[in-house]
Amino acid sequence: MDVRAELQEVAADFHGLATLAQSKHVRMGFHNHTGNVGGPVWDIAEILAGLDPKWAGYYFDPAHAVAEGAARDGKSP
Repeated sequence: MDVRAELQEVAADFHGLATLAQSKHVRMGFHNHTGNVGGPVWDIAEILAGLDPKWAGYYFDPAHAVAEGAARDGKSP
């Protein structure tokens, strides 16, 4: 799996949706979710790059952020 290519693909898809949403006057957000692109907080910078924050933002879920960073045994890394 090419992580960078997957991140770029998700960013391109999100940008397309953001353009559509803005044309319909709908604000949207990207939600971080464990195990998906955007789960690690650092993914979101590329996904939101260049978008107007009035129309596209980030729904940060601290529980998913903690789960994403935790070890498989449930203990902190």
